[in-house]
Amino acid sequence: GRAWPACPPPRQPGTTRTETLMAATTMHLQHETASSDIDEAGLVARAKAMDEGAWDYLLQSYYGRLQAYLWNRIGDRAAAEDLASQVFEEAVVRIKNYECRGLPLSAWLFRIARNMSVDYIRRRARREGASLAEPEQVPMSQMLEQQLETEQLRDAMRSLNEEQRQVVTLRFMSGLSTADTGAALGKSTGAVKAIQHRALRTMRRTLCRIDPMSWGTSDANA
Repeated sequence: GRAWPACPPPRQPGTTRTETLMAATTMHLQHETASSDIDEAGLVARAKAMDEGAWDYLLQSYYGRLQAYLWNRIGDRAAAEDLASQVFEEAVVRIKNYECRGLPLSAWLFRIARNMSVDYIRRRARREGASLAEPEQVPMSQMLEQQLETEQLRDAMRSLNEEQRQVVTLRFMSGLSTADTGAALGKSTGAVKAIQHRALRTMRRTLCRIDPMSWGTSDANA
């Protein structure tokens, strides 16, 4: 029984999900974030052997990204932190069956997180349907300006379909490459790029309508 943390590591300046999405929306990010310098097979072998160093590396590398992904999916920061810990608990149990056959370890972790978020949303919907509970509030940002940006980006995200939201979240909030995003969602790299392109165009049009002073005006062909 390893004790996983109850809260994510502190975010580094300039890497908030708001700033990342703003950059993606206005600049249409085109570069990949591959991490080819990691010995994936060796890391998997060590993780299967329950090597503490390997699990510490995975925790430090992915906990914060998983928590951000889950927070965006379910809208509840505390629950997202709990679920991110549960992802690692599930990974410890299932790692013995993991094989490096086209699904990178990072994508495998995000697939577990995605499935957990789906289960959580379903359970919450049943509870709220039975108790008529108040809907959970959007997490409060520490600064008013950042709160405004977050609300605007949430509005823009709501203009996307579910497939587009998944791609944008994994690519720009969780930092996965197009290849890893495709593996996590069961799509080709080309399909991920096409979905991403359409999603960012849609978000930019929405943001320009919401706040043209901050986001500029959307041209007719955007």
